Amino acid sequence: MTEDIRYVDTKVVNCDGNGVGDGLGHPNVYLNVGKDGKVECPYCSRRFIYEGTGDDHH
Repeated sequence: MTEDIRYVDTKVVNCDGNGVGDGLGHPNVYLNVGKDGKVECPYCSRRFIYEGTGDDHH
């Protein structure tokens, strides 16, 4: 299985599993990007990596 990584420009992301595995998805969840700039969906293991600007102080 190929690792699913999404690069994002916001610190809160949502994931519904669309396109992962069997394609049926999972419940829509909102995830907060951690201080390390990453978060992984607990349902489908999709990884989100924050690529914001250096002046983002959220």
